[in-house]
Amino acid sequence: MRYVLQMEASSSDHYCSICGQMYTTQAGLKYHMQKHTGNFPFWCEKCERGFGSKAVYQAHLQKHEADPKSAEYKCNECEKVYSTPCGLRNHMQKHTGQFRYWCGECQKGFPYKSDYQRHRDKHEGISYPCQKCEKRFDNPYRLKRHYQTAHLQQVVGGGVSNF
Repeated sequence: MRYVLQMEASSSDHYCSICGQMYTTQAGLKYHMQKHTGNFPFWCEKCERGFGSKAVYQAHLQKHEADPKSAEYKCNECEKVYSTPCGLRNHMQKHTGQFRYWCGECQKGFPYKSDYQRHRDKHEGISYPCQKCEKRFDNPYRLKRHYQTAHLQQVVGGGVSNF
């Protein structure tokens, strides 16, 4: 599925053709569209979340590297440790069932908007096809990982490499 960046011709404002959100710059709209397309330049391999900027991605990675001995935010239910109160609060939604985002179709709850959007894409039949084989994936990170493990290894193992 390809998205078109829609702009108002008589104005300097830029509008998202999917959700109608307005941006004052083309760059702002382009950054926003990553949320709809899932085409993020940075992906976390640990939790399969996408990020539009390197700074936000690096800040996210630090959350995964929290030292349990120095972390201040520990879950009382399962002993999982978080480096920020926001991380613990989002995690606690799993225990309490009080999620911020709910799927109206199947009543499943999600602590993160990105998780909800990815889930909603499944209901809408949005998937990411592999260009080398018949397989389809529910997010671009899984497609990328598949391509690297299934197809790049075949090329490198066969004596041909793009590196």
